[in-house]
Amino acid sequence: LTWISFALEYRLWGLNPAGAHFVNLLLHTFTSVIIFFIARGLLGPRTGPRPILAPLVAGLVFAIAAANKGMRVLLQDVNPHSLEMIRSGTMPFLEHGAEPLLKQALEAKRLTFATDPSVLGRVENIVVTIGTPVDKYLSPQTRGIKEWADACLPHLRSGQLMVLRSTLYPGTTEWLDKYLRKNGKNLKVA
Repeated sequence: LTWISFALEYRLWGLNPAGAHFVNLLLHTFTSVIIFFIARGLLGPRTGPRPILAPLVAGLVFAIAAANKGMRVLLQDVNPHSLEMIRSGTMPFLEHGAEPLLKQALEAKRLTFATDPSVLGRVENIVVTIGTPVDKYLSPQTRGIKEWADACLPHLRSGQLMVLRSTLYPGTTEWLDKYLRKNGKNLKVA
């Protein structure tokens, strides 16, 4: 396909780079539109308020897998709409094969839900799925994970295992570990 594109560009515009730039712009636009429709198809139709999906996808799929392996899992999220949807047995995004496993975990009473971060004090292991977005200069924006940590600090206790799982900017795990220790919480952060 690349060679055909080069041949057509040369045939139409010769060595004028403006033609090649135009074709590249068209190809990138076409590819972006296709990826948009694929992503929209994978995430399912939009109904009701939509949470930020990346952390929810990573956390929920992990939680369902753990619950169906016999573990009791507590899902803590700030979005009550998402938790209610999950509690009702409906996946808030399209994940092939996940909904029957979600219903199985719910029937086995292995999933519990909370919006209040105080519940984190009752568990031994915490899996955090908050991503670290970057700004237009690709600088990490740790405000979201810091706000989460600040809300959870009074409820965390030394000795808990905290696993960070998601799209984290390099160094976020070390930053959070130091931040928690600076605030008197000696967790095992991984």
